[in-house]
Amino acid sequence: MNPLPSSCWNTSVELLNKSLDKEFAYQAPSIVDAVILPSMIGIICSTGLVGNILIVVTIIRSRKQTIPDIYICNLAVADLVHITGMPFLIHQWAQGGQWIFGGPLCTIITSLDTCNQFACSAIMTVMSMDRYTLYLTITTFLFPLPLILMCYILILCYTWELYQQNKDAGCYNPNVPRQRVMKLTKMVLVLVAVFILSAAPYHVIQLVNLQIEQPTLVFYVGYYLSICLSYTSSSINPFLYILLSGNFRKRLLQIQRKMTERKINNMENTLNSNF
Repeated sequence: MNPLPSSCWNTSVELLNKSLDKEFAYQAPSIVDAVILPSMIGIICSTGLVGNILIVVTIIRSRKQTIPDIYICNLAVADLVHITGMPFLIHQWAQGGQWIFGGPLCTIITSLDTCNQFACSAIMTVMSMDRYTLYLTITTFLFPLPLILMCYILILCYTWELYQQNKDAGCYNPNVPRQRVMKLTKMVLVLVAVFILSAAPYHVIQLVNLQIEQPTLVFYVGYYLSICLSYTSSSINPFLYILLSGNFRKRLLQIQRKMTERKINNMENTLNSNF
């Protein structure tokens, strides 16, 4: 029986924080460590990199930026920072869990990974607070996730009550673009749901690990799959922005149209200069 290779990854909430010197009863097949898991992380890394860069460029090149744009841009930048550490994880798994880049880089990558987790939670919290401050101001909070859930429960209750009152009175407030608010609220709700679903399995495994004396093969595989899943939100988020926000789609098409026109103009200028 060989001990599990020491991992640099996620030491902030180290899975084996009480069993670094412990041996697993089973070992996952080498093809999983060397091929399948690195391939999964590679796909997540490449799609997330392209998607988040596309979102950041779209927002920066837009003439008018809204408050939600600022939140989304910050979240995309945080996801990009998260993604920068993926190539090191791919190399580590492909090498059988061996970290060859030295202690300082290990500390830097782990710190970035940990800071990103808190940054994403903070940005999600601020986005939820912004939606809630349409109706009521909140000054303090204890934990991000309970606050997010509380905000949206209150928003939905208040919105439904306001809708019923306006419906009974036969009038609507023209100053509140209901469709835009509902679309934006829907987008934030979906982002929060994806964040919870992607992050929850990893943190549940942290709690389960406290009660396990000898991890099994199922636990070993589940741990690595939860790591892969924790990265998926960084890859999925930019595509959710595009799918759920018609404004993003319009601006993206405008940027593509401008880039195409610029290329055509450059080609015409080149041809004219040659003749």
